Amino acid sequence: NKLQKKGYVHSRPDWQDGRKKLISLSSAGKLAGEAAVKNMSPIFIDLVQTLGHEELKDLVPKLRDIRIHLNKT
Repeated sequence: NKLQKKGYVHSRPDWQDGRKKLISLSSAGKLAGEAAVKNMSPIFIDLVQTLGHEELKDLVPKLRDIRIHLNKT
C-alpha cells in the first residue's frame, strides 16, 4: 500500500482468481529502484575493496540466513 500511494507500483484485480491482486512496477518505481542502486554503488564498491570479492560472495548466504531468521521474529 505504501508503494502504491507513492506511485511506485500499480495494483489491479486478478480476474482469474479473485483472492489475488496483480502488482506491477510503475515507471516511477523503476526510476526509484535505479536511483537506489546508483546511490548504493559506492557502498558496494567499498565493501568489495575492503572485504574482497570472494569473501563478500561467501557472506551472501550467511546474510540471507540472518535476514530469514530476523523476519521470523
